[in-house]
Amino acid sequence: MDINTDKSIRSLYPSVVTIVADGDEVKCSDAQGVNVPIDMAAANAEAAQLNADEAANKYKEDRSAAYQAEADPLFFEEQRGEVPAGTHAAKVAEIKARFPK
Repeated sequence: MDINTDKSIRSLYPSVVTIVADGDEVKCSDAQGVNVPIDMAAANAEAAQLNADEAANKYKEDRSAAYQAEADPLFFEEQRGEVPAGTHAAKVAEIKARFPK
C-alpha cells in the first residue's frame, strides 16, 4: 500500500484511525477499534488521482528549487552590476525550458 492509498482511505473515510495492510487485505478501524468497511476500488481510484495530481505538479517543485538555487543569486548579482543585464531573465527562461508544465 502506497502513501496515496493511505491518504485516499483517510480522505474517503474520515473516521478511520488505524490502517493495517495484511497482504492484499486492508483492515481499518475507528478510534473505538470498530472495523470500518472500506471500498478498495474507490480508495485505489482516489489514490490514482492523487498520484496523477502529484505528477502533474512535480514541475512546480523542480522549478522552485532551481529558481532558488540558480536564478535568485543571479538576480541580486545583476542588481549589483556584477553580471550583465538579462542574465537573470535568461536563467529563468532556461529553468522553464528544463522543467516544462
